[in-house]
Amino acid sequence: SILKTPELQVYTADFGSQTADQALAAEADGKLVGAVWVRIMNDYGHFDDSTPSLAISLYGPYRGLGIGTGLMKAMLTHLKEIGFSRVSLSVQKANYAHITVYLMVPLILFLSIVHHELPAPAGTFASFSL
Repeated sequence: SILKTPELQVYTADFGSQTADQALAAEADGKLVGAVWVRIMNDYGHFDDSTPSLAISLYGPYRGLGIGTGLMKAMLTHLKEIGFSRVSLSVQKANYAHITVYLMVPLILFLSIVHHELPAPAGTFASFSL
């Protein structure tokens, strides 16, 4: 299973054991269609050891319906409620179309976007104040 590959363990190993391990899911038509989750980890979106990295995924037929935006807004609200002041995310350069979705989510302060030149897939990184 892809979930057991070593390079993905940073995202899944012992999920739920840290305060920053948080997840929300979206259901439609009686099935799980998307999820957003955060955790503090050393991934492409890593900002510092107190800022969770955000990840989101939706099944193709449910994209473009506002579900992802709703999940992101709900997660940002939840993180603020439990005491986090910012969140980070990374977007692969090949996936720039999704940056507009991230920018549609009302954020108080857009701190920075930098381009990482990493040996693995390079991405765009942003840290948002909640």
